[in-house]
Amino acid sequence: MMEKPTCIDCGYEFRHRTRLKRPSRCPHCRSEAITYPRFSIGEKGVKKKKRNSTLSS
Repeated sequence: MMEKPTCIDCGYEFRHRTRLKRPSRCPHCRSEAITYPRFSIGEKGVKKKKRNSTLSS
């Protein structure tokens, strides 16, 4: 999973970016203050099971 890079100055989010590197400039305001993309590893589409807290007698 990847959190997309975002322009710090105007808030533009690079949604359709295929490269994994940080963009050099924002296409809207031409600022170079852009966050780096963040990556995480996890199972996509899998929900955690809820634990049943009641005990059977």
